Amino acid sequence: MCGRFTQTISLADVLAKYSFINLVNTDILGEERFENFNLAPSEVALTLKSDGEGVVISQETFGTYIALGKGGSRKSLLNARVETVLEKPTFSRRVLTSRVVVPINGYFEWKTTTPPKRPYFVHFDGGPIASIAGIELVDRETGEVGVVLVTTEANAEISEVHNRMPLVLSNEIVTSWLDESLKDRDEVAELLELAKRTTKESSLFYYEVDKRVGSPTFKSPMAIAPVEPSTLF
Repeated sequence: MCGRFTQTISLADVLAKYSFINLVNTDILGEERFENFNLAPSEVALTLKSDGEGVVISQETFGTYIALGKGGSRKSLLNARVETVLEKPTFSRRVLTSRVVVPINGYFEWKTTTPPKRPYFVHFDGGPIASIAGIELVDRETGEVGVVLVTTEANAEISEVHNRMPLVLSNEIVTSWLDESLKDRDEVAELLELAKRTTKESSLFYYEVDKRVGSPTFKSPMAIAPVEPSTLF
């Protein structure tokens, strides 16, 4: 599961990272840096999405809600498993028509194999921003649109901390992932397989961070600072 991540991104960062795509309407960032060191569910996240003329920078809610059966309770939904995203009714149509890219600096994961559980910050080799596969979903009760992150089996480098991780998109896959004309199920399945291989081969770095990141109100840059050994126990 990926339920917390970091986005501290400027327009210059986006233009440098995504120089290979046709970015339009970048006014949403302007000269301001979008900064959230501990982005939690229901908060606004930056996404890239196609609008028919090009790719726009958008702000969308991270996560959504689904109803558990007719008249049932509502469940928070943050992730979609790549293994079942084309089969499950919640995702199967949307992954063909409503794909987005979520640029992140890194994400948080909690190691739970030995108590007490400890938070780690995970970031990617190859630059300050990684492109994560996202899908827009509509809350049928409210009509609000939220974004969920696609996850896959953790690669060897991070499996010691957790068995799942976000699905990473290479630059080549980003272009296809944002292509509105790509709606064929078999083509999307092939794209997902390519992304799984990219993720498996991704180089990651991780280190333990302050346990206060468990609170969504802990927004300080200290959220991604390594903890000193003296504070671990």
